[in-house]
Amino acid sequence: MSNTQTDYSAGDRLLDHEALQERWYAEDPGMKVRVEARVAEYEVAMQLRKMRLAAGLTQKELAARLETTNSVISRLESATYRGHTVALLYRFADACGQRLELRFTPIQGEAAVETAVETEAQEAA
Repeated sequence: MSNTQTDYSAGDRLLDHEALQERWYAEDPGMKVRVEARVAEYEVAMQLRKMRLAAGLTQKELAARLETTNSVISRLESATYRGHTVALLYRFADACGQRLELRFTPIQGEAAVETAVETEAQEAA
C-alpha cells in the first residue's frame, strides 16, 4: 500500500489521505482549525531548529547567547511546545543572525472565524 492511501474504505475503493482528511473536516468543522494550528506549531519549531543549525550553533551555544539553558532551547524547538512568545522569537532570531518577520493572513470564510473562536474558548477551558 502506498503512503498516500489508508485502509479506510469507502465502498469498494480506498480513500487517499486528502479524501479522508476532507471527510473528517466535513464531520467536524473545528478539526481543520485544530489541525492547522498544530501544523503551524510544528512549522515554527522546525524553522527555529533549521535557523539554529544554519547559524552553526548547538543548543548549548544558543542558550548561552540567550542567557538561558539548553533545555529551554530544546523546548522551543519541540513541535509540541505551545508557549512561544514574540519577544523570545525575536531574541532567538537575532542570536542566530536572522530577522523575525510576522505576517497575518485572513481566515477563509466567516464559519472558519467562528470555529477558531470556539476552538480557542474550548482550549482555554
